[in-house]
Amino acid sequence: MKQHSTEEIEGARNWFQSQGFEQVGVSMRNGTKFSYFVMPQTLNPGLPHFVFQCANKGEGVFGVSDSVPVEFRKYAVAHEVYESGGPLRMKCFGALERELTSLLNDQELIAPKDTRWGIDNVCYLFNRRREGILTPTSAQSVDTITPYIQLRRDFFEKLIVYAQEKGYGGEEIIGFRGSLMYLNRILKSLEGGSKI
Repeated sequence: MKQHSTEEIEGARNWFQSQGFEQVGVSMRNGTKFSYFVMPQTLNPGLPHFVFQCANKGEGVFGVSDSVPVEFRKYAVAHEVYESGGPLRMKCFGALERELTSLLNDQELIAPKDTRWGIDNVCYLFNRRREGILTPTSAQSVDTITPYIQLRRDFFEKLIVYAQEKGYGGEEIIGFRGSLMYLNRILKSLEGGSKI
């Protein structure tokens, strides 16, 4: 991902504010704090449920399409915050892991300071849900996050095509494909496929 200049960041922020986009402040259970703008899906009709970042080392301007359900917006944006602030190798897949960990923290399915990666936690919970050995409260929480996993899977499917059409670099597309692969595996597990 490109690291943006201070001028680019301020230009994006000023434009979003001039358009009257709603700005939402977020404080995640894990302590991460950021804000994002809610942007009309019509700004990027070719990429449903898009997210936006103009940032440098985790600081900058972030946005999310208004087509993303309100209860899931902060997680999609958190992915961008984590990705823009992480080391080069952490990029997309590492950001997905942290995004899913944040989701599980907020659903109180894992402790706020749990250091295990999100993919492992989601896979574990989805396998237990399928096997019918979660408490009713935990099972309901897993059912609540399933639509988000599906939404993100659909986003990454479209993002790969979009990125190829827009000439993104090969390393970025490989990261998108890795994230898509894991989201598909999580959903396959829940639907009765083999354990992850």
